[in-house]
Amino acid sequence: MKLKNTKNHFAALIFILSFGFTAFCQEIDLSKEKIASRISKMWIVDHVNEKAKSFGLEGLVDQVYVFTKENTFNQSYDNSKNVKGNWEFVPDKKYISLTMKGRVFAKIVSLSDIEMILISSGYPEAKIYLKPNKD
Repeated sequence: MKLKNTKNHFAALIFILSFGFTAFCQEIDLSKEKIASRISKMWIVDHVNEKAKSFGLEGLVDQVYVFTKENTFNQSYDNSKNVKGNWEFVPDKKYISLTMKGRVFAKIVSLSDIEMILISSGYPEAKIYLKPNKD
């Protein structure tokens, strides 16, 4: 009986690990035109994963990003601070890099009409989930 229970735990562990790896290895597989169209709106931070919380990044939920088709964006937080940056699709790596003052600070690894997943350069295990602003 104990052996059967161990097999079930092992199978569950394999499932969880394979799902986690798949989720982490997301890629953006869209044309540049589709990316520009999809990204060009206001995005708000919805939530962060547990790893991001462990780094103290739960405060990011106050951030707002406004992207344009001209490969620029504005990041605002604390209802007053506004920072400008650039975005660029990296086709061979299938992600979007975000730069401020010439330095890459984050990557967008997933982009759909309803969700964007951003990974900080300083905390690659931390995922930040954004959603389009409905207002």
